[in-house]
Amino acid sequence: MITLTLSKLPGGLQSEFITSLLNDVDAIILTTSSISLAFNESPFSAQPFVRESDLTMCGGTAHDSWQVISDQQWCSLLLNATKNVNW
Repeated sequence: MITLTLSKLPGGLQSEFITSLLNDVDAIILTTSSISLAFNESPFSAQPFVRESDLTMCGGTAHDSWQVISDQQWCSLLLNATKNVNW
């Protein structure tokens, strides 16, 4: 499993690249400046996650397609992945 942690919003070409890179066994995790993606349905085939601590700071509610995770769950995802990519 590949985990992709997004800390900023991807542009159009970047989103296309992410879509081609990840599949349904992989995970995409939203943090900091990418949180606004969680307000809408996930456009990615990878398992979509959003950090609860960042979502709380933003004051929003994630769309049902995004799974809200704790910092501990985030660390577990990273530790269990075969590859970690930070964007």
